Amino acid sequence: MAEKTKRPRRRRKSSRYLPLLWLITGALLAVVLVFSGHIAIDTSGTLLPNKTNTPSPSPATKETFSSLPSSSTSKTVSLYLARQLDKGVRLVSHPITLTTQDKILQATLQALIEAKSDNDLNLIPPDTKIRRVWVKDGYAHIDVSEEFAYNAYGIQGYKLQIYQIVLTACQFPSVKGVYFYLEGKPLRYLGGEGFPIPQPVLPPKEPFEIPY
Repeated sequence: MAEKTKRPRRRRKSSRYLPLLWLITGALLAVVLVFSGHIAIDTSGTLLPNKTNTPSPSPATKETFSSLPSSSTSKTVSLYLARQLDKGVRLVSHPITLTTQDKILQATLQALIEAKSDNDLNLIPPDTKIRRVWVKDGYAHIDVSEEFAYNAYGIQGYKLQIYQIVLTACQFPSVKGVYFYLEGKPLRYLGGEGFPIPQPVLPPKEPFEIPY
């Protein structure tokens, strides 16, 4: 009878310390994981991935990326200027090569405004600024500054400057006509003589020529 009473006491004694053993085992496991570098513990006691071991780019890696060539490309485009003939004026093509990363249409139009030639005339007022360019449904929308509205060559000058832009823009397959804007508003007329601007302006047949 004495042996039977001792056995239950031993079982109750070992089960009393079993939760303490679990806590100690868990604490040891957490310490091992922390020192192994795989887990970090924040102040709230939550286990988080250790971010301090993420290698930062070395100076050599940064130099490699900075030395990569840019994505700019070269493209040959045509700018249209006015050539005086015996019996009129004709718009003729001037090929140039542009190096640009994007917005090739806007870059081409900007080059057209700045274009100069010993033999041909640029009828676009030189102070003109391209405010905005976008293409929608196959038409280029070109917003220019107020300087575009003043031309010393009269109606012929207005007509030539319009078609300089139209022929230059419509060389790109995605553009079949041009809508003009002046300071953000649709351009209906040019100059005090009221030269009408259709919307859109479609490209004429080449060569485009105005007789005297």
